[in-house]
Amino acid sequence: MFYSKLRTLGFRAHHVSEIYERAREIVEATKKNRGSKLVLKKLTARISTYDYKVDFNAKTLRVAVLSDRWVEVKLKWYSYLGKYLNSS
Repeated sequence: MFYSKLRTLGFRAHHVSEIYERAREIVEATKKNRGSKLVLKKLTARISTYDYKVDFNAKTLRVAVLSDRWVEVKLKWYSYLGKYLNSS
């Protein structure tokens, strides 16, 4: 039931399992806090290797957001990075 609803919204299959895991963690943490609101200490994102593509020549990062949608981010590039990546 939960899986099919998220898939019809366009989420990738492995995103659905991650969403479920994070939701379960929040519920368990709330139970431990005896129902009080949780405080988010750090804003983090877990990105699977299937969800991004890096192009060092174009200096861009593509991140998958839904099954058929990608967001492209232009990377800030510093001259010293070229020596680590064998490019200029």
